Amino acid sequence: MDIHKVYLDRKRVNQEKKHLNQEKNMHKLSF
Repeated sequence: MDIHKVYLDRKRVNQEKKHLNQEKNMHKLSF
């Protein structure tokens, strides 16, 4: 098990979640 890889995957997932939340907020603002 490569800990570094797991860390990077987790980081990427967090960034994607953040991005999704930002898009949701943008949609909220546009309505």
